[in-house]
Amino acid sequence: GTETIAFPNAQTYLHHRKLLGFPEDSTLIQRILPKGFYWRAEKLPHVHWNLKTAYPPAEVTFKNSREFLEHRAKHGMPLDGSDVKVVKGCYWGKNGEATIWWAEDGKVGTETYAFPNPEEYMEHRRLLGFPLDFSLIERI
Repeated sequence: GTETIAFPNAQTYLHHRKLLGFPEDSTLIQRILPKGFYWRAEKLPHVHWNLKTAYPPAEVTFKNSREFLEHRAKHGMPLDGSDVKVVKGCYWGKNGEATIWWAEDGKVGTETYAFPNPEEYMEHRRLLGFPLDFSLIERI
């Protein structure tokens, strides 16, 4: 197996390398990047990435599938995209009423959160990667 060693400082690290016959520098180091968390809104094609398993806002939004696959390869993730979490929420409103709701479960009619003003509504859309407009709102 592989042994992991944490060095308290650079001097100890360089001494360790010298004892093992390696150059006293940072060559041959394998950098391990965090896997993070991939997600997307159910009604949108963009995939996002966050270091922690919370969303939104997105720390990275991929412009295309090439960027997405390169990021996954660099972070040691499988290239099939099978672990992309889908956020199922939806925006909805009642016919004849101005209030827009967010339904966390993705079911029109679920009153999870009512936006008190257009600014909060737009900020919520921005965080999830939705267009900053009044599209994709279901009406009942």
